Amino acid sequence: MVSLAKSNGIMEEELEYDTAWAKGGLLLMDFEASKFNVDTKSEYDCIVEFLEDLNPSSNKIQVCSNCGSNHVERRAWVNQSNDNVDYISNDDEDTYCNGCDGHHGIVEKEI
Repeated sequence: MVSLAKSNGIMEEELEYDTAWAKGGLLLMDFEASKFNVDTKSEYDCIVEFLEDLNPSSNKIQVCSNCGSNHVERRAWVNQSNDNVDYISNDDEDTYCNGCDGHHGIVEKEI
């Protein structure tokens, strides 16, 4: 997962080993819960499609579901001893929009 994420531009090439594997573990958990994890294709092909969908060079951005601003934030738990991201919340109340000063959730928008 880590090497595929790096080659697809999802993860920076120069990340420390431990940080890269921690982020890779989170990506794997996201993949396993995603619509891309199907039994009709090889797991490798499913992961490649999942990562291509996450590619930051795509024509999608994340915006506030209320006002459409892209100045949005999402709550995450970061381990202070090693800076690993342990958890990223998907709950609307754990999002914040600097544009409308609210917790309305985040959606993807085509650009």
